[in-house]
Amino acid sequence: MTLTLIDMQCTRTEIESGGRPDTRRRAQTAALCLRASRQRGEFFQPYYDFAISLLKPPFHESTLSLTRESLELGILHGAPEVLREARSRLPDAHVYESLFSGDFHMLSSRYERDTIFRESEEPNSDERVLDDARRSYAQGVFHYQAAAWAQAEAAYMHSHGLFSAMAEASPEFHICSLECERRLVELFIRRGDIRSAQRQMIVAADRLATLSNEDRSDAVLGLRLRQTESKLGIEVVRGARPESERLKEEIAAYRFLFELFTDFGLTSPALEVMFDISRLTGSLGIPSAGDGFRMLISMFQERGDRPSYLICFAGHLKDLVCNFCVAGRQVSGVAEKALTVADGLAPYSPFWYADSLCLALASAILEKASIQKIQEIRVGAVEATTAIGRPEKVMLAEEVGSGGSPFALFSE
Repeated sequence: MTLTLIDMQCTRTEIESGGRPDTRRRAQTAALCLRASRQRGEFFQPYYDFAISLLKPPFHESTLSLTRESLELGILHGAPEVLREARSRLPDAHVYESLFSGDFHMLSSRYERDTIFRESEEPNSDERVLDDARRSYAQGVFHYQAAAWAQAEAAYMHSHGLFSAMAEASPEFHICSLECERRLVELFIRRGDIRSAQRQMIVAADRLATLSNEDRSDAVLGLRLRQTESKLGIEVVRGARPESERLKEEIAAYRFLFELFTDFGLTSPALEVMFDISRLTGSLGIPSAGDGFRMLISMFQERGDRPSYLICFAGHLKDLVCNFCVAGRQVSGVAEKALTVADGLAPYSPFWYADSLCLALASAILEKASIQKIQEIRVGAVEATTAIGRPEKVMLAEEVGSGGSPFALFSE
């Protein structure tokens, strides 16, 4: 395959001219290969291995482009030493990592707030606009993970406007503006506004349909759009008919998406999809949900990724509650574990902290805990859900505790 600079669309990275000629040439080749495979939707493990081998210490200035491409794709997670070096060398590493940042790859657990909101130092005016668009996107991700919905929406809209303006001259930026729209759909789902999520998804789908194949310059971002569309579809169907056949069909389609991400070597989104599959099969009472949660728990425990481990452990506890209720057995020992999970998540995610407290509340009621204990948990849950604008989650938890469907605990 012959690669040229044309393959480096969206100019999120530039090819350096400094450094040793042999290192520079190999780094350029690796960066171009990563970008080309990403644009075309082709996965070649040798590209990834080659890139990581070039980024191992000692660090060379001629590998900056390759470092940015690797951070954005998230291929350095399996090489912790290389990842740490890349973050220490690039002051704007968070900008690139933000693309696949999610519940299992939080910016807030890796970067200080001052780093995320530092002003651009790009002197060139055109590059400054691009840099501002990328930084605003990263700030939106940071606000989203902090459950600051209004700030996240504003940041995404600002980034979307900048990318859309750039797309008038360079159509390849259309896919970047669509990524901002995808993030908005994700945001609306998380804050419980399904109608707005549906409207935004229709807008994004309509825009995608108008783009030529050349303008769809990033197959990876296209997969992310499909991921969010599938997640929204499942939320809508579940809300209408919690145990419908159509929901099972949606989950089957979601499994196919997991296979695509896995085949492409994209770990972070693949794990997000695995978690959602486990969560959604759990909401149908399908036993395999427990296997999925246990697999994720073991994986994140081995990696030492405590926030991700706790989020998955909370899913496992929800599955236990459902199993207890379906079997007609008394729920036991879940509330205290859920409180421990909530305490562990408090520094990382306001949303998952509140969600775990609601799980603890439902479990305490089902366990017939003391009135004082239930009230203590309720106060904390009300405070946490109010802070994220989701007070209805407390009512849902109390409904579950009062005999409602335990599968409702899996709702976003």
